[in-house]
Amino acid sequence: MSDEGFLMNLPSHIIVEILSRLPAITVINCKLVCKKWLTLISTPEFAKVHLSRSNPGLAVFQHEPGGGEVCRLFEFEDDIDHHDLRFDPVIKFEVSVSLGISRGVTGQVGSINGLVCLRNFHHEYDALYVCNPITREYVALPVLDWLVENPSQVTYGFGLSTISGKYKVVRIFHEGVVNPTTGAWLSISKSKCHVYTLGTDSWRAINGDVSFGYSCRSVGPFFNGNLHWVIQDLQGSELISCFDVEKESFQPFPPPFPGEPHQKSLHSLGVVADYHISHFHIYTKC
Repeated sequence: MSDEGFLMNLPSHIIVEILSRLPAITVINCKLVCKKWLTLISTPEFAKVHLSRSNPGLAVFQHEPGGGEVCRLFEFEDDIDHHDLRFDPVIKFEVSVSLGISRGVTGQVGSINGLVCLRNFHHEYDALYVCNPITREYVALPVLDWLVENPSQVTYGFGLSTISGKYKVVRIFHEGVVNPTTGAWLSISKSKCHVYTLGTDSWRAINGDVSFGYSCRSVGPFFNGNLHWVIQDLQGSELISCFDVEKESFQPFPPPFPGEPHQKSLHSLGVVADYHISHFHIYTKC
């Protein structure tokens, strides 16, 4: 029996064991080998196994001189001593071409398990996409009516329920009055939160206390089943808003380094590493 025939006749679980250890680009090419491999690779079970064995990566979005956005994916090479980042990107993903975006500016809402949620800024509404840069497959999310709501502040988050395994996009928007000097919220007249579950056909309005000031410049980092934003109450104090993706509920809590009320500052919130240690601050402020 030839080597090719030997591979084709291997049991399915052995084929999955072999293919799940290959780089993502190679796996995509393996879909073209035969229908059996295509079927095995296309299952959610294979995706889960392959993801658990993949090296971490980095997605870099860059605005090109010609006006389009390009996403470059880099992979970390794992070795005994340290993690190296390949200088040459694994793939170059032209966002505007692949998603058919002809205008506006595209920004990243978040990324989980190889999926990237993108936001395209329009003067009429925001267009949202969830895409796989490796396969160039994407889903355009339904559009919420921007002109009717006309919010002065909008923020998003992209999360995954650790229980149901469902991917969700969260959209928070509100109208109100902002102090032009301090940037603090003086009043909030309207606030709403909508959740879109990937695979459904519509957004859902949820109940919850979102009567805080969210910055339209920020997105919610996802960590341990929750999305997080830096927010302000009407007294000008900063808090961290925690959104449970599974329960779809909000819970604010104080930051590790509270600032003075109405203090004008630049801040960012992000996940540094998924480590279980006793003291680790993910809130930064400058």
